[in-house]
Amino acid sequence: MSKVSVILPLYNRAAFIDAALRSLLAQQADCDLDIIVVDDGSTDEGPDIVRDLAGRHPCIRMVRTENQGVSRARNVGLRQLPPDCDFVTFLDSDDVSTAGRLAADLAEFDAAPEIGLTYGQMTMIDRIDPETLMPATDANSAIIRSIHVGAGIFRKSLVDRIGFFDETLPQGEDTDFLLRAFETGGPYRLTDTNTLYYRQHAGNMTRDKQAVIKFLIHALRRSIIRRRGNPDARIPEHLFNMQALKNVHFEVE
Repeated sequence: MSKVSVILPLYNRAAFIDAALRSLLAQQADCDLDIIVVDDGSTDEGPDIVRDLAGRHPCIRMVRTENQGVSRARNVGLRQLPPDCDFVTFLDSDDVSTAGRLAADLAEFDAAPEIGLTYGQMTMIDRIDPETLMPATDANSAIIRSIHVGAGIFRKSLVDRIGFFDETLPQGEDTDFLLRAFETGGPYRLTDTNTLYYRQHAGNMTRDKQAVIKFLIHALRRSIIRRRGNPDARIPEHLFNMQALKNVHFEVE
């Protein structure tokens, strides 16, 4: 059974971390699951919730750091990968991994051992049922293919080639990481897997749309410069598809 390490940065998300972890624990039968929670200096009860779950589920372990941002937290997680790790993925502490998500894309790797990366879709959503971890009956949602490292599963060997997240980027670090992954030129698979529920709420960092656009452009510009220097580097032509957002309004509490 493949060993999958999930890196989950945590900073003051006590309201959401239990659901995020339960959504991963529900998939323990699908792989040898290793959950690395990196507490980035939380000041709320989130770490206590993690400790309680870790006491009952040994596949969860937590590393604590001073607050230095999500890029640093993810890099701390990457440095904690076990020697027998086969695959790496990510989940944000306010998101939910969809049922069967790991099994669906691990099957892609089994069918095509040459690929180093699967990259699926995600659902933007404003309400999740806390018991079922599915969309609430009154939820507004849209399935899109966008930028989120949690939509990918990476072979550990590919992660070694990509390197770490750029800690100088306050936003757009996930875009930069993903573009570098595709630029390695290794085989990949764009899947139809609905990988996660991307929760819309008042505390989303990405609600600052001007900052999102600024750092997206910055990451794309860096990718263009790299590809000019290496004509063999490519990114998928249809990596992003967000048309489903055109007619959706999210209610944010």
